[in-house]
Amino acid sequence: MYSSQLLPCKNDRKRTSTGSSSVCSVRASPAIATQDINPEIQRFILQNYSHISKAVEFLVKQRNSKFAHVPEAKKPDSDFRLFLKDIENHLLGIARVCGKETHVKKILRDLHLKPLSLNMLRKYEKLLHKNMEAINKNINLQYRITRQSIPKLVDKSNKIRKIEERVDELETSVAKITEEVQDLSKIIKERSKRQRLIDQTSAEIESHKKAGTYIEVETVRHCIQLLESKHVVILSGREGSGKSRNGLEILRQLKEKNKDFDVFKLIGLTYVSDIVKCNVTSIVLFDDAFDKTSKQFSNDKHILDHLYSYITLNKVKLFFTMRNTVRHRCKMLFSTHKLFHDLVDIDLNSEKFKLTAKEKEEMFTNYCAINKIRISEKENDDTAQPVANEAERAKPEDNQLVPEGAAVILKREIINEIIQTDPFLGFPECCRLFTEDRNSTHLDTSCSKWPSTILVNDIEKLRMEGTNNYVNGLKYVILIYVLTKGYQHQQYESCFYRTNRALVKENIDSQDFKQFFQICYNMNVEVHTSDIVHVCKVLTERYLGHRDGAYHFQHKAIEDSVLISYSRINIKAIIPLLSFDHVVDIVRLQNYTEQEDEIVIKILKPYYPELATKIISSLFSQIDPHRFLESKLITENDVDLIYQLIFCIQNEKVILDYYDQNFVIHFLPLYLLRSTGKLDDKLLTVNHTKYQMSISVTIGDKNITLSIDPHIALNEACI
Repeated sequence: MYSSQLLPCKNDRKRTSTGSSSVCSVRASPAIATQDINPEIQRFILQNYSHISKAVEFLVKQRNSKFAHVPEAKKPDSDFRLFLKDIENHLLGIARVCGKETHVKKILRDLHLKPLSLNMLRKYEKLLHKNMEAINKNINLQYRITRQSIPKLVDKSNKIRKIEERVDELETSVAKITEEVQDLSKIIKERSKRQRLIDQTSAEIESHKKAGTYIEVETVRHCIQLLESKHVVILSGREGSGKSRNGLEILRQLKEKNKDFDVFKLIGLTYVSDIVKCNVTSIVLFDDAFDKTSKQFSNDKHILDHLYSYITLNKVKLFFTMRNTVRHRCKMLFSTHKLFHDLVDIDLNSEKFKLTAKEKEEMFTNYCAINKIRISEKENDDTAQPVANEAERAKPEDNQLVPEGAAVILKREIINEIIQTDPFLGFPECCRLFTEDRNSTHLDTSCSKWPSTILVNDIEKLRMEGTNNYVNGLKYVILIYVLTKGYQHQQYESCFYRTNRALVKENIDSQDFKQFFQICYNMNVEVHTSDIVHVCKVLTERYLGHRDGAYHFQHKAIEDSVLISYSRINIKAIIPLLSFDHVVDIVRLQNYTEQEDEIVIKILKPYYPELATKIISSLFSQIDPHRFLESKLITENDVDLIYQLIFCIQNEKVILDYYDQNFVIHFLPLYLLRSTGKLDDKLLTVNHTKYQMSISVTIGDKNITLSIDPHIALNEACI
C-alpha cells in the first residue's frame, strides 16, 4: 500500500525516534486493489458499512428467532404482516444491489397470489393418517385393559355396561373418522384435476372474449338451441372456418345462462372420468376431436360407453368440433356407436350455415380496427395502391412492405372483393392473417382469393412422394387428370357460367393415366381401373368430393393448387386452363421475383406466344378488361410479351360484336406501343382516314399494320 520513503514532516521530527518510518514519511500507492487491504479490515468494512451484509444478517436472525427456535407455532396476524414486510424489504435491497429487483418483485408477487399447495394438503393427509394410527393403538390398548378388568368388576355391572358402550362408541367413531379421511383424500385428488380443467377452460373463454374480434353468427344461436334438447352436437368445417372460436362462444353463452353448469374444453378423451360429476350438469367441448388420433378414439370404446351412461342420466352434454376430412374418416364410428345415435351435424361450409356477407364485413372490420387498419371510404382515393402505409402515403412505392405496427389504409373496394371470396383456409383465419401479418396485408386479396402456400406445398409433397411410391403417384396423376381431362359440365350461377371438372367412372381410360405417369414421373406404368377407383375414394378424405357418380375438386383452391403444381413440370399444358383471374392475379413472367409466401405461376419466355393467345382470347369475353392493364404482366413492361400480344391482336380472326372489340382491337395496341416507346419510333408511320387510323410499325424483324378507330380508343382510355 505504501511506496518510497519521504522526509518526515516538521512535527514528526520533534518526536522521539522509534527506529521505524512514520506514516507521514511514506507515500501511499495509487489504485489500491482489494487484495491490498488486510482481510480483517475487509471483514470490518463489510460488516459495518455493507447493505447486503446487514440484510443477510437480518434474514439469518429472523430465521433463527422466528422459525428454528420459535417457542410456539403461532403468530398474530399483525405481527406476521410486519415480519413479512421486513423480509420483503431486505430481499429487495439485496436484489437491487444485484440488479434483479424486477425479477424478485415478480417472484414475491407470485408468492402472494399462489394458491394453497397440494403438497401441503398431502402432508396434512399423511399427518392425519399417522395420528389415526396412534389413536387406534391407544384405543386397542385401552380396550384390552378394559376387557381384562371386567372379570374383576363383576359386581359393578352397571359401570361395566357403560364402559362397554363407551368402547363401542369409540370403535364406531374411529371407523367414521377413517372413512372421512379417505373421502377427504379422494376429494382432494378429484378436485385438483377437475378444478384445473375448469380454470383452463375459463381462461380460454376469457381470452376469447377479450380478443374483440369475434362476432356472433347464426350457427352459434342454432347450436345453443340444439343443446337445450339434444345431448350430442358436431360442428364441422374446413381448417380456419371458426370451429374453435364458435365452440368457445357456445360454452361462454351456456355458462352465462346456466350458472350451475360446469363447462370444459378438452382435446382428448383422457380426462373424461375426471370431469363428470353426479350432482352437476357438465357441458364438454371436444375441440378438433378425432383429428390426429382417430384410430385411438375409435378404440376407446369403453370411454365412449362411459360418456353415454352419463348422457342417459342427463348429466352431460357433448359438443364436438372437427374438420370435414376427419368427419369423413370417422363416418363408421358415428354410424355404429350408440353415443352418436341422436347427434346433430352442422357444417360451417354448407349453404345454410356459411358466413353471410354482412357477417363477413363485420368480422373483417373488427380485425381491421384492432390491427390499425383504416378503411378508406372515398370513391376517388388519391392513393394508387389498394393497400398503403399511412406514414408513406405521400410517396407510395409499388413493392414496399407495410411495416409492423404501422397504421394502414385499405380501400373499400378491396374489402368488398375480400368479402366475396370463399377461401379454402376459412374466412375467419384469412381475416386474422390478412390484418395481423403485414406481408399478407401487402398481398391484398391474394391471401383469401388464392390457395395458401401450405396447400400448394401439400400438393407438391404428394407429387414428390409419387416418385418412389405408386399409390402416391397415382393420387397425383388422378388430380392432374381431373384438372386437364376431367369431364366438364357447366353450372349456372348469377348470370355467369362456372365450369366444374370431374372424373366419371364410366369415362375412365387407363391409357390416359399411363400417359400422365410418363409426363409427371417419366415412368412406364400399367394402371388398372380398379386402382383408380380405390385411390379416388381415398382422395375424397381431403382433395376430392363425390356427387352424382362423379369425383370433383372439393374447393377451387385445391384445383388452383394442382394447377400451380402442374405448371412446374408442364407449362404448355396449363396455359389453356388459365382463367382471366389467373392471368391478372398470379401469372408472372420468367424474370419476376416473388415475395415471401406469394403464390405465382411462372411462364417462361418460350411459351409467351401461347400465353399471349390465351390473354387476348380471354380479354374478348371480359366485362372489365381494363383490369389487365394493372396486372404484373403489363406493369413489368416485358417487351417480348408485349410484342407477342401485338402480333396476336393483328392475327386475331374471331369476329365479335362491336363492343367486345373496342378494348382489344382499338385501345390495347396503342397502350402497348406507348409502354414500349414504339409510338415515338421514327420508323412508325400513321395514315389517317375519317374514321380509321392505320399504323405501320416494325417489331423485331416483322412489319405489322394495325387498324385503329381513334374515337373508340379515346373513349376506352377515358373509362
